[in-house]
Amino acid sequence: MAGVEILYSEPIMEPGIFFNVAVVFVVIAFGVFVAGRIAEENYYNKKITKILHILIFIAVGAAIGFGVADSSHQVESDRYRYEVIVLEEASITEFYKKYEIIEQRGEIWVIEDKEE
Repeated sequence: MAGVEILYSEPIMEPGIFFNVAVVFVVIAFGVFVAGRIAEENYYNKKITKILHILIFIAVGAAIGFGVADSSHQVESDRYRYEVIVLEEASITEFYKKYEIIEQRGEIWVIEDKEE
């Protein structure tokens, strides 16, 4: 963009797909846990209760595994974070339409591309 001097840029990192899978596993584990509690309260079938508890352990273990695997796995997004100096000839309205302002340190602005 004219009127903006870029001092530094870096891609914005986002969690990978495994994070979303881990969240799904946690939700499933919670649902299975609730179903297990209901089955225990009715106490009509001990076998179903044992199976539900095994499923809880599998789901929680998988969620923890995916969460640990994903904690170090980040992927680059299409957006960037910049440190810039906005010059006088810059169109401020165009600047605000295109970028999200994160912070300002003196004359240096930290900005990100807006999500589309």
